[in-house]
Amino acid sequence: RDLARLAARRPAPARGADDDDDDSEPPSSREATPGDSKLSVATKIKLIVPTGAAGVQRFRVNVKSRQPLPCALDVSAVVAPPRLELYAAEGPDAGRLLSDVDFGSMFYGQAREIKAILVNNAPTACPFVVSVASDRELAVANAKKRLEQQAADEDLGEPKEKGSDDDDEDEDEPKTREVQFRDEWAVDDGALTVTPAEGLLEPRAEQAVVFKFAPPIPPPASGFKHQIFAPMTAEDDDAHAGEAGGRQRRNVPARPYGLRVRLGAEGDEEDGKHPPVEVNVAAHAAEPHAVHATPGILRFGRCVTRKKKVGALTIENACDVAARFEFAHCPQFRVFPRVGRLAGRAQARVRVEFYPASMGNFEVVCDLKVEGGLATQQLTFRGKAVQGKREKDPNKSLIAGPGMTWDPIQQSLYGDDYLKLFSSFEGQSTILADGTVLESKYAAIEDEKLREQKQFSDANAKKYVQYLRDCTKKREGRVDRDAALRTAALSGRDLRDPKGVDLALHPLEEPPPPPLPDGFAEPLWIQKGGGRKSAAATALDANKLVQEKFKPRPTTQAEMRHCSARLSAAELAQVTPTTALLDFGRVCVGSTAVRNFGVANGLDHAVLVALSDEMPPEITGRPASQVVPPEAQCGFDMSFHCDKEMKDYRGVVQYTINDAHVLTFEVTAEVVPVRLDLDVTDLELAFDAHSLEPSVDQEVTLTNPGNSAVDFVWAPGAPFGISPEEGTIKPYGSATMLVTWTPEHGVPNAAKLHAHVPGAKADLELAVSGVLEEATCAFKQKKVDFGNAAVGAVKDFEITLENTGDVAAVCTMEIPGELSDCVTCSHDRFRLAAGQTQPMTLLLKATDPRKLDGYVVCDVRGCAPLKIKVEGTAIVPDVRIAREEISFGDEEPAPLVFDFASQFVGFECRRRVVLQNASEIPANLILDLSNHPDFDAEPCKPRDEPAPAPATQARPTFGRTPAPAP
Repeated sequence: RDLARLAARRPAPARGADDDDDDSEPPSSREATPGDSKLSVATKIKLIVPTGAAGVQRFRVNVKSRQPLPCALDVSAVVAPPRLELYAAEGPDAGRLLSDVDFGSMFYGQAREIKAILVNNAPTACPFVVSVASDRELAVANAKKRLEQQAADEDLGEPKEKGSDDDDEDEDEPKTREVQFRDEWAVDDGALTVTPAEGLLEPRAEQAVVFKFAPPIPPPASGFKHQIFAPMTAEDDDAHAGEAGGRQRRNVPARPYGLRVRLGAEGDEEDGKHPPVEVNVAAHAAEPHAVHATPGILRFGRCVTRKKKVGALTIENACDVAARFEFAHCPQFRVFPRVGRLAGRAQARVRVEFYPASMGNFEVVCDLKVEGGLATQQLTFRGKAVQGKREKDPNKSLIAGPGMTWDPIQQSLYGDDYLKLFSSFEGQSTILADGTVLESKYAAIEDEKLREQKQFSDANAKKYVQYLRDCTKKREGRVDRDAALRTAALSGRDLRDPKGVDLALHPLEEPPPPPLPDGFAEPLWIQKGGGRKSAAATALDANKLVQEKFKPRPTTQAEMRHCSARLSAAELAQVTPTTALLDFGRVCVGSTAVRNFGVANGLDHAVLVALSDEMPPEITGRPASQVVPPEAQCGFDMSFHCDKEMKDYRGVVQYTINDAHVLTFEVTAEVVPVRLDLDVTDLELAFDAHSLEPSVDQEVTLTNPGNSAVDFVWAPGAPFGISPEEGTIKPYGSATMLVTWTPEHGVPNAAKLHAHVPGAKADLELAVSGVLEEATCAFKQKKVDFGNAAVGAVKDFEITLENTGDVAAVCTMEIPGELSDCVTCSHDRFRLAAGQTQPMTLLLKATDPRKLDGYVVCDVRGCAPLKIKVEGTAIVPDVRIAREEISFGDEEPAPLVFDFASQFVGFECRRRVVLQNASEIPANLILDLSNHPDFDAEPCKPRDEPAPAPATQARPTFGRTPAPAP
């Protein structure tokens, strides 16, 4: 700034030849004017910092001038190697370099996420690709580390229990666990996903990276649909102490994970420009079924209502992962605690209370959910609620008389007109205060009570005797089972092995009832019951048609007699229809809906059921009649078809029994026009930041809520397209449409797509729009001139495309048809950042002589295409054999056909050939003498010029080999 002010006040005199060396005169005080064209107020200085080695760079720049004020510039910089770095985005380690990721312990089926930030510290853009590889050694090391940490926590935080087997000698030798790693765990099961999986980082840019770990649930053992986990005992604990990196229950798979994640582009380790980032991922997954409660069936026995009876359950966690458990709410039973968290390798006692509110037998299934439903165990609680004995109130008098209050119980028992007095207990009558004599029923009532008590006592005695007999049988059966267990133990069979012959079904435990498939829960539609009313009681589903039809007319004498007889009112009541109102629901205009109408015959003989011929025009039925056997049901297929819209349709259909009794049922329906529904009405499309495609697409769903197939035809609008443009959707079905947006220059990026639906009230309309920032690019060269090029030779030309806008551009190079057979481009499709340039190479290789005159087009997404002119000429070089005098010694000049004449074996004879290129371009020649092994060709040397002919002819020599020609 000081130099600028001094230069502004300095005059601009006419400079002579000696003015450059004259520094004695001070400058005069004068302001600079616009006319001083030779006066420079400021200048730019370019500083280049050497980046050959990493470290701190610092130097000083001194500016020498004629002014007395000094001017210096202190320059400093830190040169760092270009690389990708990964930082933690959350947690206590946020902002630190991330090299190890530990997801901790979790169950199969759970998922956890850890967020990080990938930073590109290089001054150039860097592509990256994420790769995940399983490492057996890393998994074993992580498992050992976890076991050591657990052992240290147990030594510090868990005191020894009294009466344990550990003594001072055992403390000196700690019990260690060995880590075992199964072979199938070495294969990556896809538990870890890293998003994004690939991308391009701009210079000094950041990218959010999410590590998601979700171990999939392993499939059950081969040959078994379910696994049954037995309780862990001391023997099982010792036998499976080192499985999967820790103590596990039998058949409970637990897996240590060790994964190596690499973030970087392929080949980065070789070139060293962008070294990859490597992250070690550790985790431990356990089976949620490791949490198990015993016993499976809890019996409370008899309990008085409004009283409490307590039982206990034992919950065991056989893995190293802490688990959250929850018991479902059960009527008449209460669990304490109902929700809790159980540490790894731990047990807990749960209190269960039976608190009945009413009398009866109760059997409740309680669901034990682990980790919100990852694993569910069904526990059965059984109990019987009885009424307690009523205690007599000593303060309450049972004596009632004139002017006294009656006990409500005694009043309901003996009546309002009788009095029970101690004085008249043995008498037959009672005299009231007004002199009325009333007969007493007290003795008869007391006798009835005694008889009832005697019957109850006899029944109780029989029940007790039967109970003793059942207990004797159970004891005998238990002795037999114990003998069978001892025999199995001696034979070496493990009854607790789920893969053994006994399938882990313990004979002392009551096995749970096997779950039936869903198909067995479906009722049988044509079922003949054992009683008279079973056929009528079983109802048919109106939505399921009966495929089996009975014969239309009676054929035997008995059938003819029964089907022509008139039924009584009681018999007619046993011939019942399945429904009195047949509802077709919502039916589309012009479609046909079919429902089933059935008649059940509860009689012991056949009846004839026939539909009336006089039906509404919208309703038809088949067959017209059926002979229904005894204790059977028949089904009629009733069809409904209507060609106009009706919101509330009602009709009556008549049918006859034995052509003598006329019955009716009502038919209702709602006839609506056909329609299709779109899941969205407004759709916005946008390109991904790293997408190089010229178009982007998105799915929409078209749903048919009606009972008939619906056709549709789309009318696309530029620049948006949809596929398929036409089709048919099945009843109650859906179809997926793909909307594609291809930006075009000069076409608005918003339109409305219409779908025509025949038969609908209105067409569908989908408003679509696209979001795209406009980019600007230009070629630095005006045209491409290849000049003259040889046919078959390759000639290249360098062009450069520059992004002159503020946003990144996606470019696609296209070669028109007239140049596509001879001109190629080194880049097909690429992304050009704002302010950057992209050098490209055009290659020319013509196959025939021609003149090049065309354009190479660069399509920029959403902008006008760029064109650059291509010129040049492809010619064939004109190479000829010069007709010069070819002589060898005193021979005659040789023509184009070279005659080497007769030669001795071992001699060498040469002929000189002169090739002449008459064109303006160089020519590459290949002389192929592969089919003539006795001939060879090589470029001429100065000594190969023909020598002058000798004066006399040399005489041949015999007996020796002549020397070769020079």
